[in-house]
Amino acid sequence: MRLTLRALRSSHEILNVPLNPTKIQVKTAYLKLSKKYHPDVYHDNGEKFKEIQNAYEFFEKIGYGASSQKFEYKVRTSTEKQRREKFDKLTQEVNEMWSKNQDYTDSSEKFDPEIEKEIRESHRKVLNLFGCVMLVVFSLPVLFLFKKHKLI
Repeated sequence: MRLTLRALRSSHEILNVPLNPTKIQVKTAYLKLSKKYHPDVYHDNGEKFKEIQNAYEFFEKIGYGASSQKFEYKVRTSTEKQRREKFDKLTQEVNEMWSKNQDYTDSSEKFDPEIEKEIRESHRKVLNLFGCVMLVVFSLPVLFLFKKHKLI
């Protein structure tokens, strides 16, 4: 922890940025100082330039200043008893819906029993066909592996 605080303080001092700098402030300070202290321009074997790079990398790793995201904690105001009552009420409503045993369609829509029987039969055929297709789709890779490993 002490090392991080020292690195933080020195990084701020090296780049000459405020304590809560934005990414733009850090980047502009880095670019300005790196141009000024580049080894090709400033002759000190690149020591100052390395310090500037290390300070910039420090900010890249730990982030910049204050976070822009605000953390909001939702505090539950209801008690366990209130939550239980709400859950029981919801459960009761769902049970009432299911006990009516209604198809959830438009109630004004009435089908002839023969047409309804025909629709149910076509649905059954489609589902059987879908089941057969899925059986083939999922069993073919297994059969391929069995054949590959000479198990069949």
